[in-house]
Amino acid sequence: MTKLSFLVLGAGAIGQRHASNLLELGYMCKVVAFRELLDLKSILRQGSFDGVIVATASQVRSEVLSPCFDLKIPVYIEKPIAYDQKTLDHIFSLPEDYLKKCYAGFMMRCHPMVLFLQELDYSDAYNFSFEIGHDVTRWRQNWKFSDSYAANPDGGGVLLDLCHEIDLANILFAPLTVQEVVSLDHQDFTKVDFASTITFSNQLNLIGTVSMDYLSPISRRRLVIKSTQYVDEIDFLTGEYRRVTPDNTTVKNLAFKRNNMFLDVLSLFCKSILGEENPLLLQPSLDKVKTSCELIVDSWENRKFVGSIKGDV
Repeated sequence: MTKLSFLVLGAGAIGQRHASNLLELGYMCKVVAFRELLDLKSILRQGSFDGVIVATASQVRSEVLSPCFDLKIPVYIEKPIAYDQKTLDHIFSLPEDYLKKCYAGFMMRCHPMVLFLQELDYSDAYNFSFEIGHDVTRWRQNWKFSDSYAANPDGGGVLLDLCHEIDLANILFAPLTVQEVVSLDHQDFTKVDFASTITFSNQLNLIGTVSMDYLSPISRRRLVIKSTQYVDEIDFLTGEYRRVTPDNTTVKNLAFKRNNMFLDVLSLFCKSILGEENPLLLQPSLDKVKTSCELIVDSWENRKFVGSIKGDV
């Protein structure tokens, strides 16, 4: 096996996860915290890296990505790859053959439930509703929200943090248009969305919502799809799919391990660098995620704050 070498930018939990997974896949890596980064272009030129994993906070992506783009080094960018239109336009102005070698961190595309759902025909659906949330105070041990990238009004908040569902909605129901985004911030974190609901529509007479929050006392990641013939109920955390019709109920269980999704999408990125074929139709190479990324930017830029919540975080 070719011994690829990677630079991981960002020493937080997600950066450390990627570093561990690269080692498990048999590759080499060097982890550099953003605060220790002085001259990235020199590091890239001297290090002979085959690829870069960008796991910094959303607010400091552009200055990290620019040297990688200039040297045309393949990058794996944690989601969201951008949250403003200017940065997004710059990324997608890059040559297509280079974009094909770069990946977005939409690891949910490797969830076995998503692979199952994208094979189904939902052209008869009239409504969908994604719901994802958890209690942010229980996120990680010895962790404070105020110290997190998510607490920054510029590039933080729940919508960007949990934007996988926007990507999944686009996979299943494209082409989507953002109709409205309503959000709640927090008394101590003005203009940081702690709860957001996005309303979408498409040209097939379908409306849908993606709701996400930092407030739920229990973790949940669910999807309900409705047609006049059935209701599909999907739980991404337990891996249970349930189709209910007037006559019967069909249940399918798709077991999975969360880290396997990270491993799978990272493996696809490595195969792309090696020039190997990737059989996954939903591979999140940058040439295949533009519309999802545009929906994320559109949603974030059009948030309307309608209230504030109180409480200790």
